[in-house]
Amino acid sequence: MPPPFAPRIARETHVSEPLLAGGREIILQSSVLRLELPPLGGLVWNRPRAVRVRDAGGEYTLPVHDLTRLAQWALLGGAALAAALLGLSRRAPR
Repeated sequence: MPPPFAPRIARETHVSEPLLAGGREIILQSSVLRLELPPLGGLVWNRPRAVRVRDAGGEYTLPVHDLTRLAQWALLGGAALAAALLGLSRRAPR
């Protein structure tokens, strides 16, 4: 058993109940990353993964391209680059 104040990390995949639309059965899939820090609280990060569709022609999966996540990584990379350039410019001799 882990100590009571040890952080816990869990990754889960959630699947929705089937939705019926236009003669098709649609099932949504998402990933959940859960970080629990007992004395402080925690963080839950939900991400869309895919949409499964069943119809008379069979079953197929459509991946979800999470543009928000891509934008977050781009902003983080831009901030890291700006911080590195700022740090280098302050060290350069004049």
